[in-house]
Amino acid sequence: MRTLKFAVLGILSLKPMNEEEIGQTISQDIGCFWSTKHIQVIPEINRLTKEGLITKNPDGYNITHKGSAELDQWLVKDQALDNTAKDIFSLRMYFSHRMDDERICELLQSQKIQHEAKQKFLQVILRQKYKSGHPSHEERGYYLLLKGSIEREDFYVNWLNECLDYIQEESKGQD
Repeated sequence: MRTLKFAVLGILSLKPMNEEEIGQTISQDIGCFWSTKHIQVIPEINRLTKEGLITKNPDGYNITHKGSAELDQWLVKDQALDNTAKDIFSLRMYFSHRMDDERICELLQSQKIQHEAKQKFLQVILRQKYKSGHPSHEERGYYLLLKGSIEREDFYVNWLNECLDYIQEESKGQD
C-alpha cells in the first residue's frame, strides 16, 4: 500500500499547497506520528498527478474528486496493528548484558534527554497552534494525535527513569 499517497491526498484535502508546503506538513505536522523520506514526496506527487488524483495549478496542487473519493474509501477502512517499529535503542537494550552498567546508564540518560526534548518540542507546538484551547473540526485529528504523541513521550521518559533506577539498584546490590 502506498501510505504516502494517502498522506499527500489528506494534506491536499485541507487546502491547496505547493511541493514545499506539502513536504513541510509531512515533516512538521505528520512527522510526530508517521515519517517518510523527503526524497519520496516529489515522485509521489508526480504519480498522483498522472493518476488524476491531484492537479497542479499556479497556486500549487489541488485534490480532485477522484482523489477525494479514494481518500474517503481509505479513511474508513479498519487497520490491523502495524508490526513493531524498528527501534535500534531497544535492540541494544535487549543485548545490554554485554555492556557494563555505566555504559547502559549513559545510553539510558541520552535517550531520556532526547525524549524530554521531543516532548517539550511537541508541547510548544500544541501551545502555539491551539492558544484558544479547542481545535477546529478540521484540526481535531491533529490535535488528538499531538496530545497522544506528548503522552507517549511522557510514558517513555518515565520508563527510562524506571530503567535507570533498576540498573542503579542492581549495581548497588553487586557491590
